[in-house]
Amino acid sequence: MWFPEEYQVLHKNREDYAINNDSYESWWAVYNEEVEGKTQANYIKTEFLTSNPADESIHVEALFKRRFGLSIPNKIENSQTRIYYQSAYIYFKGTEKRVIVDKKKHIPNTYLAYVADKRSNKIVQISFDSSDKYKSGDEEKKQEWFLKMLKNIRFNEGK
Repeated sequence: MWFPEEYQVLHKNREDYAINNDSYESWWAVYNEEVEGKTQANYIKTEFLTSNPADESIHVEALFKRRFGLSIPNKIENSQTRIYYQSAYIYFKGTEKRVIVDKKKHIPNTYLAYVADKRSNKIVQISFDSSDKYKSGDEEKKQEWFLKMLKNIRFNEGK
């Protein structure tokens, strides 16, 4: 998997990394950058899981509905993987979660993907979250960057 070199995997007290045999692994990575004079934290959460391929549509729908309130994400397919992804601007008004999916109304600060291996029951769920909004014009670059990461996921055979 291609991974951006400026990110560092978090491992403080091993709370940000978990593994359970061959069926589950989860970790967080962070990159702090200066945007318009403020430090902005960018997080990538990655989960490697196994799942029944027959239930894929159910898992995809539930994941995107829970995070974005919509059940049909974008989809890319190649010879090895099926990639489902979506982005939105997420914020809270008090304790109520608000989601703006329309990129014309607001630049996304959250990206989510579900990548399924076509030859096995392995999947990867990746989310990218920024602690702040981006400058105008950054959305296209961020989406290309996120899709590059997704398209470069390769699952090992038999492992």
